[in-house]
Amino acid sequence: MLGKEIDGRYLLLERMGEGRSATVYSALDKISGIVALKLGTPNQWDIDTFRNEARALARMGHPSIVAIDWSSSHEDAPYIAMELVEGKTLRDSILSIRPTFAESLRITSALCAALDHAHSRGVVHRDVKPKNIMHCQDGGIKLFDFGFATIDGLGMTSTARMGNPLFMAPEQVQNNNMCDHRADIYAAGAVLHNLLGRGTSVSHFVDMIRLAGAHIRPDMVASGYEGREREARKIVAAAMAQDPCRRFQSAGAMREAIEAVLGNVEYGN
Repeated sequence: MLGKEIDGRYLLLERMGEGRSATVYSALDKISGIVALKLGTPNQWDIDTFRNEARALARMGHPSIVAIDWSSSHEDAPYIAMELVEGKTLRDSILSIRPTFAESLRITSALCAALDHAHSRGVVHRDVKPKNIMHCQDGGIKLFDFGFATIDGLGMTSTARMGNPLFMAPEQVQNNNMCDHRADIYAAGAVLHNLLGRGTSVSHFVDMIRLAGAHIRPDMVASGYEGREREARKIVAAAMAQDPCRRFQSAGAMREAIEAVLGNVEYGN
């Protein structure tokens, strides 16, 4: 595919990564320069998810969400041209760079800001996980892959292919079509837990929460930790409560809690 021209406008330069059925390339856009081009296959699943992602991204305008440039199809295969982000996925970054405690809080705070922006525009991501977050070279993040998002409550029909169970809220696992923005808050909590554990699997933590049900308390999860680490673990517990009504009710509220702990870290309190 390298060197191939897409839609008479984009020249594929380098293969950057691939997902379920889509491949991402760096490409030369004859109009605007170098972009990231996500190219799918000519099947209905890709057509539907790409259309959904393009509609969701068209509503966005946030520095921590990838910006869309154009979307269309070529030889019946859908594609989306987006800003090219220098960095690696957060999943890879956690394993290789191993962000510090403060960096973990900053990353999650930026993620919450991005989610708060998306939710304010009627978009629920539904697939928040480290693999769908770019960790930029400047330390910032870019949330991407909105193919499973709901827009004003409508989105892709639930299938087994949608989402990673370790980052999915209980109500989302039971019925993906019935979850609201609080499912993204649960996922943000799972991301923070993953960061604090430096890549440790969240599976045991998820099992513990689901066994405890709505009766789990933040102090139960924070047991054994002290000071700022304890407060951060309480945030994870509050975000990942099994009952959506017991979670942070907005991504903005979760971000405020993170910023309070981060302030204590940076000012040495």
